[in-house]
Amino acid sequence: MFIALLSLIIIMLLVGMSIGIYLLNGFGLMEMAQRKGEKYPFLGFIPYASFYLQGNIAYNNKNGGLFFLISQIVYLFLVNIASSLLSLFRNTFEDPNIIFIILMLIIGLVSLAEIIIVYVTYFRIFRKYSDHYVLMLIATILTFSLTAPIFIFAIRKNKILRD
Repeated sequence: MFIALLSLIIIMLLVGMSIGIYLLNGFGLMEMAQRKGEKYPFLGFIPYASFYLQGNIAYNNKNGGLFFLISQIVYLFLVNIASSLLSLFRNTFEDPNIIFIILMLIIGLVSLAEIIIVYVTYFRIFRKYSDHYVLMLIATILTFSLTAPIFIFAIRKNKILRD
């Protein structure tokens, strides 16, 4: 009984934190988009559309938003395909080790590319709106991007310092 109650409390805390981080990111992106003059600032609250908005804020053009959105979709697609093939080929061949290694390499390289794209986008937003962009990026990397929405919310009203 105690373990079930503790598990429920932990799940509720995680759900509450997730909702809080989602709202901080949404309000931060919406405020930045409004100040930048974006046509649809409410996109900060819509999953995947917020990637488009985040890319527009970071890269100063519509192509940046589209690039960031497409990179997220391609990442999910490629990792899901590779993971599906991995589970499919696991029992198909007598010696699936080479296929396993190749698929894991593909997943790893695609994930690395996506991590670089995400952190460069955060870096560009932090650098654009804050003088403490290096510290923000380091904290974002060390917390696996959990602090990025907090920083985006914190700098949402700052003036644009550099493009």
